[in-house]
Amino acid sequence: MNKLLIATAALALLGLAGCAEYLAVDNEGHTTAAPPKPSETPVQVKGDQCHAAQFQYLVGKPKSEVPVATDLSKRRVYCSTCAVTMDYSPARLNILFDKDTDVIVAVKCG
Repeated sequence: MNKLLIATAALALLGLAGCAEYLAVDNEGHTTAAPPKPSETPVQVKGDQCHAAQFQYLVGKPKSEVPVATDLSKRRVYCSTCAVTMDYSPARLNILFDKDTDVIVAVKCG
């Protein structure tokens, strides 16, 4: 029963993450509700072995905008309700999309 409650709460939080809006500030200091654009140079965040930070701009976009990876063994694209293996690989980039809308809801390592 406790595991079911935790799983339900986790799915609810994942669903809310897809509703998040991003605030960006342009060169003149104006705030816009647009996702950040990918940087020219990759940004390495401590503990971000899969470089998920540089792909956060994909959240809220259709899965068709996911760039093609040169090494598919280090990337996994799947729907948020689909079954996947539970093995954890910190170097693997996971891109989750909503099964009904094909919109990306999360980008994370694992």
